[in-house]
Amino acid sequence: NIFMYVATMAVPILLFDFFVARKEGKKLSFDFSTKPFRIYLLIFPMMMGMMMVADYTTQLIPTTGGFLGEVYKMYTDQFAKLASSPISLIIMTVILAPILEEILFRGIIMKGLINNKVKPVTAIIVSAFIFGAVHFNPWQFAGAFLLGLVLGLVYYKTKSLLMPMLLHAFNNGISAMIMLYSESENFSDILHISKEMVLVIGIVVFAV
Repeated sequence: NIFMYVATMAVPILLFDFFVARKEGKKLSFDFSTKPFRIYLLIFPMMMGMMMVADYTTQLIPTTGGFLGEVYKMYTDQFAKLASSPISLIIMTVILAPILEEILFRGIIMKGLINNKVKPVTAIIVSAFIFGAVHFNPWQFAGAFLLGLVLGLVYYKTKSLLMPMLLHAFNNGISAMIMLYSESENFSDILHISKEMVLVIGIVVFAV
């Protein structure tokens, strides 16, 4: 799984490097600079707020009956197998995914759109949509799209790819811990509050 995942993410990055960047006489490089501590105090709560909004949104998508029920079963079975190996889960979701996916979706796709005179808002939305679509199921699409908006916004504002990488790892790390140590995947069940309250708290935290 890890090998196939790395190949899936790395191939388009390498193809872009060889056939686009080098063809234009450029070298594929990214800004991984750190930022003042106050920036982290802003972006991590903002990410947490959107994670709660995304959690509410994904709960609106049916998980039983018909086509969606079958897809959800395949989705949960796949993650159950991955969770059976905690080390592999952490390596793939908390280390590899934030690095490779942020390079591809923010560092190449979003930055490339902006460099080609696409409006930043449009570039953020398009990169977030593609980011969600490659997860290949409606529950992760909804969550990844919303979180992708935050990742894109943070990258655009800070110009450092390290920032969305850290936020991506933060989100995936929490998700991995929930997967490994909780019987539920929803914040409402874990916190023993209604999903509507999760939504309200998420919006308030994000807005602040």
